[in-house]
Amino acid sequence: VDLFAGLGNDMLVQWQAIRDGVELQPILQYNEDLLNNTVRRIAEEVNLASVEGRLNIVGLEVSGMPGQVGRTVDVEATRQTLSTLARRGLGGFVELVVEEKLPAILSVDPAVEKAKTVLGRSFILTADTVDGVQRYSADAAKVRQWLTLTPVGGEDGIVDLEVSLDREQVTSFIADIAGQLEREAYDAMLDWDAAAGKVVVLEPSQKGQEVDVEAGVAAVEAALAEPAPIDSGGAIATQQITLTVTTVLPKVDSERVAELGIVELVSEGTTSFKGSPAERVHNIVTAADKFQHVVVAPDEEFSFNKNVGSVSAANGFTDALVIAGDRTAVGIGGGVCQVSTTAFRAAFWGGFPMVERWAHGYVVSWYGEPGMDASIFTPNVDFRFRNDTGHFILIKSAVNKAQGKITFFIYGTKPDRQVEMSGPVISNRQPAPAPLYQEDATLKTGQIKQIDWAKEGLDAVVTRIIRYGDGTSKEEKIVSKYRPWRSVYLYGPGTEIPTQTP
Repeated sequence: VDLFAGLGNDMLVQWQAIRDGVELQPILQYNEDLLNNTVRRIAEEVNLASVEGRLNIVGLEVSGMPGQVGRTVDVEATRQTLSTLARRGLGGFVELVVEEKLPAILSVDPAVEKAKTVLGRSFILTADTVDGVQRYSADAAKVRQWLTLTPVGGEDGIVDLEVSLDREQVTSFIADIAGQLEREAYDAMLDWDAAAGKVVVLEPSQKGQEVDVEAGVAAVEAALAEPAPIDSGGAIATQQITLTVTTVLPKVDSERVAELGIVELVSEGTTSFKGSPAERVHNIVTAADKFQHVVVAPDEEFSFNKNVGSVSAANGFTDALVIAGDRTAVGIGGGVCQVSTTAFRAAFWGGFPMVERWAHGYVVSWYGEPGMDASIFTPNVDFRFRNDTGHFILIKSAVNKAQGKITFFIYGTKPDRQVEMSGPVISNRQPAPAPLYQEDATLKTGQIKQIDWAKEGLDAVVTRIIRYGDGTSKEEKIVSKYRPWRSVYLYGPGTEIPTQTP
């Protein structure tokens, strides 16, 4: 019964509503999530990322793209404005809250213009040489290899261009030019004409030249630091850079022979090699031939080793007897010390200051009295003296094979001095050791062959007295210490060895 009563009431209320109408009050509900999603979707459509300006340099081509300003919708601020209006039941136009985003690089135009100017530069490098003016081109492509271009951003968003020079590249370019231009200076070849009594030129000298590479690099660097020159047509003009070329004069200038002071014989020295085996004579002649046109400038040193070169088969020398340690043995260049000894004697009698001189290991009979020899062993043991005459000197050797003599001549301007010799004074004599016998399978039974000869050991002091024109004089002692040397014999197997007396 209650069920039908309630249903009847509902139907009555509906019929009255249809007949008379009913006034209803709407119920409003606010959806926050829907508002947020709507604002974010709009922001995605409006937002625009900023674009950084770009400078592109590829080879000699330069291009630039300016930067673009971006924008970003402030979602939270926009949502709050919409929410306030919606809650008040208000509508209308609502402006989005937008923030601008400036790129770090906005303008690249200055950098583009600078790059175009830099990459348009070219150079002509000129060199005033002994063969006339030489020109070398460095076009824009070559100059580009020398440069490093780095964009540098400024606080105002305008990009500048930092230009730096690759000095290694420029140095290599100018060094290549220097390699083509540089030449060595060659001294004149001089000889002494004995018949005419004067110095003569066999081969003329040649001037040399050098290029200052570092100065050339500095000139390029300075030119690039300045604004590019513009020609009358408004284009970038080619710049000219002058390389520094220095003329190198020869030490012995054939155009100034008269000024060298080589006018007379200053001194000479002679030794004898008569009786030397053919191999030793060959080495003496070969070494002496290296001293035909040797010129030494004032205050310079004469070096025997520098002039004789390598004592080797490749330099013309052959095997002969040499001092090797405590033995006399066959080796390349035996006899060369005959030549150095002769050179020493010429310098001795000329009064020249000795810089380096070594005695032999033992007294060598070829050189006569001990104390007047000079041993050499390239490249470490040398004979050297200094030219103190104040003029150039010319050194020549002469070999007389028939007489077995070698002589060194020194020509120049003879100083006002006379040279005398005292000695040698011998001391500290030491007897030669007992002979040494060694079996040699290449010899026959009963055959004995001597390969070394006994020499007593001793000290020898030679005094050189130099008397000057002003009445003064000085004495120089040349000390030589020689070891005792024993005889050495080789014998065939089965040979009876002579009794050795202690």
